[in-house]
Amino acid sequence: MKLHANTTEGSKGLLFKKKVWLFSARLELTPEELQLADLDPTVRKKTIATGIFGGMEIATTVNMLLKPEGLSNYQFDTLANQTSFEKELREGCAALKDHISRLGQVRSGPTTTEF
Repeated sequence: MKLHANTTEGSKGLLFKKKVWLFSARLELTPEELQLADLDPTVRKKTIATGIFGGMEIATTVNMLLKPEGLSNYQFDTLANQTSFEKELREGCAALKDHISRLGQVRSGPTTTEF
């Protein structure tokens, strides 16, 4: 699993330019991960992170990140909001990776753990 993320500085407004941070991201799964994810119909609907984009709170799902364009130029009014969202996104991707790994473990049959 790979998360491709990019943040750039931009501006909005015609007369009074205001600094904004533009964020783009895309999620890339290996063929094996994609096959396992498709076994559970809820995986693509999972919310990975929520963020405030242009003043509106938006939930970001796995399906949004898997599209070829992913998230494209989402605007953050503050760098703190962008940083918080990106942190949550990375944590959400780590949880998704764990969930997909667990799907593979369950699919492979019984396991034995020695303590």
